[in-house]
Parts: sequence; structure tokens; C-alpha cells
Amino acid sequence: MAAGKAAASEKQPVSIPPAAIVIAVVLVLGLGGFWYLSQAAHRPAPPPPPLTGPAKAYVKYLQLSDVDKSANVNYMKQMVLE
Repeated sequence: MAAGKAAASEKQPVSIPPAAIVIAVVLVLGLGGFWYLSQAAHRPAPPPPPLTGPAKAYVKYLQLSDVDKSANVNYMKQMVLE
């Protein structure tokens, strides 16, 4: 009789359904990805690379003309120069 009481008093292990584990993993990965992209958006852009000697010599030959005629506004309300 003592053996029957000991077996009845043992607790069965709690099992977690696999669907709950999958949902928890997807939720953690989604929140981690959102946090990473949020942090990446707040980082300042890297500075442009410095001009080389030949590039500096060529800049004086570049001319912008008729900028007003080739400027368009795209569907995101941004000015685009063509």
C-alpha cells in the first residue's frame, strides 16, 4: 500500500505543446529582427569617400544645366532629378 501512495504522489512532468514553442520562437525572432532594424535605422550614414586626384581634376568639367526641366516628383513625393 505504501508503494501505491508513493506512485500517486509523484508529479507528472509538465509538457509544453510544440505549437506554443514554435509561436514563442517566431515571436522572439520577430521582435529581435524589429529591434535590430530599428537600431540600424537610427545609425548615422557613413561619410562619402574622399575624392581622388583625378576625380578632383574632373569635377571642374561637370556642369548642371536645365535642372528645373528634368526634375520630377515621384509617387512617394520625392524630388527626382533625371
